[in-house]
Amino acid sequence: MKNFTRRGMALLLSVLLLCSLSVGALAADEVGITAVLDNAKLTKSDAAQTVKLTVAPASALNIAGYGFTVNLPEGWSITAITNDDPNAALTAAHYNLTNGMVGFQTADAENYSISKFADVTISVPAGTEAGTYTITIDGVTADADYGFTPILTNATTATATLTIEDGSVNPPEPVIPEGYSVAASGDAGINVGEDTTVALNVTHKDGNAYNAYYFEVSYDKDVLTYKSADVKDVVVDETTGTLKIAGYGANKDSGTAAATLTFTGKAVGAGKVTITKANVDAKANANAQDAPAANIDETTAAATITVGGYSVTLPEGFSGAASAAAGTDYTFKANGGDYGCYDVTATMGGETTTVTNNGDGSFTIKNVTGEIVVTATPKTYAVTVTGTGAGDVSENAATATYKTDYTFKLTKADGCNYTVTVTAGGNTVTATATTEGVYTISGADIKGELIITVEKTAIVIPTTTITITGDTDDVQGGLILTAKNGEDTTFKINRKDGCTYTVKAGDTELTVGADGTVTIPGSLLTGAPLTVTVTKTAVNPYSVEVYEYVKLDGQSIWLVVAKSDSVLAYGADTMFTSEKYGGYCWLVISAGNADTVKTEAIAAVKAGSGTAVAAVYTGDVNGTGNIDVNDAQLVYNIYNTEYASFDALSRAKFLAADVNGDHTVTVLDAAAVVNTVLGK
Repeated sequence: MKNFTRRGMALLLSVLLLCSLSVGALAADEVGITAVLDNAKLTKSDAAQTVKLTVAPASALNIAGYGFTVNLPEGWSITAITNDDPNAALTAAHYNLTNGMVGFQTADAENYSISKFADVTISVPAGTEAGTYTITIDGVTADADYGFTPILTNATTATATLTIEDGSVNPPEPVIPEGYSVAASGDAGINVGEDTTVALNVTHKDGNAYNAYYFEVSYDKDVLTYKSADVKDVVVDETTGTLKIAGYGANKDSGTAAATLTFTGKAVGAGKVTITKANVDAKANANAQDAPAANIDETTAAATITVGGYSVTLPEGFSGAASAAAGTDYTFKANGGDYGCYDVTATMGGETTTVTNNGDGSFTIKNVTGEIVVTATPKTYAVTVTGTGAGDVSENAATATYKTDYTFKLTKADGCNYTVTVTAGGNTVTATATTEGVYTISGADIKGELIITVEKTAIVIPTTTITITGDTDDVQGGLILTAKNGEDTTFKINRKDGCTYTVKAGDTELTVGADGTVTIPGSLLTGAPLTVTVTKTAVNPYSVEVYEYVKLDGQSIWLVVAKSDSVLAYGADTMFTSEKYGGYCWLVISAGNADTVKTEAIAAVKAGSGTAVAAVYTGDVNGTGNIDVNDAQLVYNIYNTEYASFDALSRAKFLAADVNGDHTVTVLDAAAVVNTVLGK
């Protein structure tokens, strides 16, 4: 929207520069404009002469742009258009010297306080006849709020009259008085609350320097307030609005200021600062005379300061213009993001007025008609104390105020723990406690309803109950233990040979010492009941034994014997039952020693399923169903390592070769077969 408005204003100003502009009256034009010549009289001359016309609103306007047309007598021309108002600096793009049109818009189309429209330099042609000439200002526009609010329209006009007197064709040379002359310089337009300066200048006809000076100056005390001077010897009478200024010392050059005075705009209007008396002299005369009176020309003795708008007083933490123009809307803003924590009120002309919160940190007062005083009062919020420990809170006010620290006291009961949390406007804030139990919440954090939550819990007895479960036959002492929280504790297991013990506290495995001592670390003892589980595992649950059954080349066939009431398997294979060995048996081929083979066998033997086949020890080694000398020969062959794998000879036939049941195959087994054949 703002970009569209800027383009609209730019188009409006372009048309203003190219052609005459006619706009119907859209407002009451409460503030008029002035057109003032710096010299209202000229003497007829055969040379061209110039005058300066200042076009300005009657009082400063808070606007975003303006325009007007200067209408001159025929043959006259405009040579320059400038403006020393910092909020309306003109460039060549803003005016047309040929047709006298001026159009200005602020850079961002925002409203600014503007007290002058332009200084127009007008050339009066050589030989212009004596008479009275009128310069008219019309086609006036002034708009605020991006061009949507008309402040001035073409119903507003102004005129200036220039008189040319008959006389010498060449104007007379000005008469410069003898001695020192003084003048006040510093005509300015400011707003209420703003500063400007007035210089007390000293000149000498012959350009002589000066040293000693004394001035008496009057100022309009109803419009201006004296603020300071760049010299130290000043006497101020604020009641009468007069100053006395004295100085002496080193040379000051002719044309320089003896003193520069600073004034502040006090009220809307035009205030004069006037030199009423002056004495100036050079140091050479100090031993012979009083400082003589300086020449005072009434046309240069005073500086006029035009003060527009009304003063604005803002509270700490807020910023905005120091004044507001009559009839405009005044907007100010909070410097931080905490504007929602204040009740913002204002008076205008001493009466309460409406302040609109714009929701973005800015506030607006509409249609300014007098001095504005804004007050920001920190908001007060309700305080709620809740929680199981709320009854132990005291010395707490029912409300809390932003920017004011809030305190409360918590008296803690013995044997209880407390947690304190505080929220302000739903956000967690810090409550700082002292040793006396007084809590303080920083006022800067109180940005909404204060909720203080105090939770109170009984202190748990600092012990943990430990229950020992599982395989507890070998545990010494009782199975229910009590231990201090956070401290290591122990119990003991009477270790049995052939068994291993695994102890877990929850999911944490504990170490069983060589002497059976188990340590429960204090980190697990928190007051919550703890269960310790003992698992006892036999090292060789099936009493596995191994025997070197047959020696081979570089390895051996090993007999594995295991005890169990139910079927056993070696790996995935079901083991044989053995009447001679009183259990289950299996054969493996390995190059390892007895310990290695036994370790492997213990790991391989496990509970099986199905039906186990019984090993045969009748002497029918080859399984033909008949016992003869070939069975003896087969035993002999086995003993002499004729078969080095179970592919060459099955495990069942290898097992059948141990006829005498001594866990190995020897010639004794072959002899036992022969004895059976012979019937011995």
